Amino acid sequence: MDAYRSRRSLTLAMGRVGVATTREGTSRMIEITEVRVSLRNDDKLKAFVSITLNDSFVVRGLKIIHGNSGLFVAMPSRKRADGQHQDLAHPINDPTRRYLTERVMAEYQKELANPSVHGPPEGSTTEPHY
Repeated sequence: MDAYRSRRSLTLAMGRVGVATTREGTSRMIEITEVRVSLRNDDKLKAFVSITLNDSFVVRGLKIIHGNSGLFVAMPSRKRADGQHQDLAHPINDPTRRYLTERVMAEYQKELANPSVHGPPEGSTTEPHY
């Protein structure tokens, strides 16, 4: 087998690693294994969120924002020189985006119903350090 085919086979095999099957029987390349919500007392910024993927990789800096059409999950971003915001990490397909949004919003609702004892100081808008 030549080097190209060997590399391609390895890439294809590695691509299958980590596929999880959900209760609904669909497969996902990632699983959100932990969601941490830190509520904020602000008109627009409702919470900072960190997620853990496959018990192996943390993404911090997600935000729950109250926008013109209601609540939404904003991905971690940076402000570019032209003033636009650019996502640093984000889902690349609709099923993954829906999955992430559903998981984050469900944990946000749980936290609203039972705020953790370790919540932020009233009025704090800085991101927590875990």
